[in-house]
Amino acid sequence: MSEVPEKLRVLFVDDEAPILAALKNLLRRERSDWEMAFVVGGEAALKALEVNPYDVVISDARMPGMDGAELLGEVKARHPEVVRVVLSGYADTASVLKLAKVSHQYLSKPCDGPTLRGVISRARKTLERLSNPTLRTWLASVESLPSAPATWLELSRVVASPTSSLDDFSAIVERDAAMTGKLLQLVNSAYFGTAKRVVSVRQAVVFLGAELVKSLALSAHVFGAPSAAASPDAQHEALLSARLARAFLQGHPQADEAFTAALLRDVGELVLSASQPAEATRARAVAAAEGRSLCEVQRELMGVGHDEVGAGLLDLWGLPVSLVEVAALHHDLGALEPGAHDLHAAIHFADVMMGRQPLDQKFLEASGQAGNLTRWTSVAQKDFEARPALWSELKLKGPCVATGHA
Repeated sequence: MSEVPEKLRVLFVDDEAPILAALKNLLRRERSDWEMAFVVGGEAALKALEVNPYDVVISDARMPGMDGAELLGEVKARHPEVVRVVLSGYADTASVLKLAKVSHQYLSKPCDGPTLRGVISRARKTLERLSNPTLRTWLASVESLPSAPATWLELSRVVASPTSSLDDFSAIVERDAAMTGKLLQLVNSAYFGTAKRVVSVRQAVVFLGAELVKSLALSAHVFGAPSAAASPDAQHEALLSARLARAFLQGHPQADEAFTAALLRDVGELVLSASQPAEATRARAVAAAEGRSLCEVQRELMGVGHDEVGAGLLDLWGLPVSLVEVAALHHDLGALEPGAHDLHAAIHFADVMMGRQPLDQKFLEASGQAGNLTRWTSVAQKDFEARPALWSELKLKGPCVATGHA
């Protein structure tokens, strides 16, 4: 499957024919844009998939015989390139844990027309982003991302403590890109009925509540088992970048969003390192030795760069578009449409302060942020003085000068 067809192909599955008829009626205006099929039961769905290719499968969770989790598990195994969406009227912890392993996105049941149309429309744009068939199949198979072993140990300790609070849990999760990505995938689904896009771990934890987040914390298949592929150095680097970006925008409505976006923007590296460790290590070595862009080397050696891998995964999981855009374009700021771009500017300058990128003066001037560089440099210096151990772990002796690349 090399490209998205002219019409998006969507398969709806439920055990009740009247519900399927209602969905068909609800989406009748989309028949010119989408090719839709409606089948009763999981077995019929698998037969339909063997006969015709589909881009998206939307299944009810509770069905007799083969339930939604079992069906989507089979779809994942047999047709990993398909986007999997679940419709459910139940939000109990056990159901969430089962469905989180096999579904990309979640919808509450009954689902209103605008929400259903929005999820399906976004699925088409996501598939266009994943036009590379290998990348699409690869990312559609990702259940979770590996977390650093030390983070898992600390999280387990907090969950086991009767005196731990949601703030304690949040403080650990927001230091780990893998855990942050999965938690935001869950809370941003219509399954939980969130009224607005959630972009911070603290917001997500408060919304989901203590019982559910602790159950999630103990589920390795949701948050991803600990792995050496999750480098502590990479984790510390992402954390420092995130803290700087948030500090630069202190008092700005996008401050927390900047933290999360900076933490997640290199999530594609986690995917590549976990699935192709030897090739990922070689790409990093070549990029360092030749002074070349890591994304450029990855595309040359592995066929894809971590920017497109990360953006594709976050998009597939239904995370806010702003987070997807940062992952996609943090090495290509010139591709952004003209505008303020405070979020991108803060994250870019955090990279400059850490010596990760040369200063893009043209972009910062175009985004209206060039006048903040002196203040932001001072903020970075204060962070260095407050957390010298963290900077030292990354072999940084302090903020890099804003006019060059250390």
